[in-house]
Amino acid sequence: LEMSPEIAGMSLFISCAFLTFVAKSIRKSCKHSKNFKTANNTLPSQKQEEMIIEYKSVLNRLIENDTRPQSPSAKLMSRHDATGDVIFQKRKTFFRSVLDRCGIKHSCKIIHVAGTKGKGSTVEYISSGLIGSGSNVGIFSSPHLHTARERLKIGREIISIEDLIRIGKKTLALFEDCNWSYVMFDKMVTLALHYFGERDIEYMVLETGIGGRYDSTNFAESVAACVITSISLDHQALLGNTLEEIAWQKAGIIKKGSHVFTSANQKECVLDVIRKQCTSLDAILHIIDSDRSSLDGLELHTPYKVQVENACLAGAVLRHLDVSCNGMKNFYWPCRMEAFHLTTATDSLVVLDGCHNEDSVVHFLEGLQDRYPSRKVLTMFGAGDEKCVQEMLLQVVQRSHSVVLLRSKHMRAVPEMFLWNSISEESKGMVLQLTDKETTTIAEKMTLLLDDLTTKGTTGDYVVAICGSLFVASEARECLYRMDPTLFDPKDWVTQSDY
Repeated sequence: LEMSPEIAGMSLFISCAFLTFVAKSIRKSCKHSKNFKTANNTLPSQKQEEMIIEYKSVLNRLIENDTRPQSPSAKLMSRHDATGDVIFQKRKTFFRSVLDRCGIKHSCKIIHVAGTKGKGSTVEYISSGLIGSGSNVGIFSSPHLHTARERLKIGREIISIEDLIRIGKKTLALFEDCNWSYVMFDKMVTLALHYFGERDIEYMVLETGIGGRYDSTNFAESVAACVITSISLDHQALLGNTLEEIAWQKAGIIKKGSHVFTSANQKECVLDVIRKQCTSLDAILHIIDSDRSSLDGLELHTPYKVQVENACLAGAVLRHLDVSCNGMKNFYWPCRMEAFHLTTATDSLVVLDGCHNEDSVVHFLEGLQDRYPSRKVLTMFGAGDEKCVQEMLLQVVQRSHSVVLLRSKHMRAVPEMFLWNSISEESKGMVLQLTDKETTTIAEKMTLLLDDLTTKGTTGDYVVAICGSLFVASEARECLYRMDPTLFDPKDWVTQSDY
C-alpha cells in the first residue's frame, strides 16, 4: 500500500504550522514569566524566575522548526518513494547514532507503541506495570497537555526544568549541522534519549507521533515488543484515506522477528495489513481479546469498554515480558475519560476526554451513557480544522441531550460558527446559547454553564462531557484547576503549565 507524494507531502507542513502556534504561545508566556508558578503553587524567587526565563528560552528554541533554505523541503522529507526513503534513512541514521552514544545500555528493552487511539493509555498501562515491578523506566509520549516536560518521564516524574535546560542546550547543538529538515518532535526525541541515557533505564517505552513507518521514534533495529492499538480514520491528509493505508503506516514499526501485539477488536482489513507485515518480517503476531476477566484481581478502575481493550493489550505485553501486571492499578492518564466531581457546584460531574475522531467520540459518549444511565449527557464540543468535524458532530448530537459549541485557543481550532453550520437544521435546537458575545473562551462558557445549572438546581441531572480534541480538554482542565485547585494533586502537571 502506498500513498501519493502529494498527500504524504503535507505531513511536515501541518506539523510546522502547529509548532509555529506553540512557539508563539511560549513566546507570549515568556513576556509574563512573573505569572509562572512553581510546583508547589508559590510565586518564584528571583533565582527561580531567572531559571524560568532561561527554561522558556531553551524551550522556544526546541520548538522552532528548521528554516534553513538549504534544508530538504517538507514535501521531499515526507515522500513515500525512493527520494523520501533516502531522507528518512538520514533521519534514522541520526537517531541511531544518538542512541549509540547517549549512554543507554544495550540491555535496555524497548516497547514501541503506535495506533490511532488508545496508544497513550496503553503506554501508561504498560509503564505502570513496569514501574510497579521496580524497574527503572524511561517514557516518551506526546502531545502534552500543560507542559512540554510531560513528554519525558522517568517513572512517574517528568523531566525537571533544570534538566530540560541543560540537556536541551546539548540537543540544540546537535541539530546545528543537520542535513535534513527537522521539527520540534525530532528534537524532543533526541532530548529524551540523552535524558534516558543519564538515568540508567532498564525499559524505554516509546509512543509514536503521527503514523509510525516514517516516525522519528522508529529508529531501533530490535525491540522487546511492538504494540498497535485501535486503528480508525484520522489524519487522513497525512496517512491516507482508507483504513488499509493508515494501518500500513502504523504497521511500519514492526521489526524483523519481533513480537507484535494488537487487539482482536481491530477491523479485519486492518488485521490483514498487520498480518501481511508480520509475515514479511517473520514477526510473531499476538491478537489479544478484550476480556475483562483477564483483568480480574488487578484492582483496575476500567468502567469503559475502550479502557478494557487498552488494559488487556498492555497486560498481554507485560506477561510476555514476564512482568507482573499488579502495577497497572496505578494507571494515571489525564484527559482520557477523566471525571471531576466539583465541590463548588452541588452534585456536578464533568468528564474530560481528548477524543478527536468519529470512532473515539462514539466510544466516549456511549461509555458515559453506560456509566451514568440516570444522567443526561450535556456535551461541550470543539475541534481542530484538520479533523472530521461533521462526522464527529453527527455523533455528538445523536448521543447528547444538549450541546455547547467551543473554540480552543489553538490556531487550528474550528470557529464556533463553522460548527454551528455543520449541524443539521433539525438539531440546531439542541445547541445552548450561553452568551450573546461573539467570541467566548472555553473557561467563560464552562463557568456560565455550571453557574446556570447550579442556579436551576439541575447539576445532578447531567454529566457534562467536554471533548473533541486534547487542546479543548486541556483548556477545560486548567479551567477546573482555577475553579477548585483541591481537585488536583499538588504535583499534577496542571500546576506546572508552560502557558
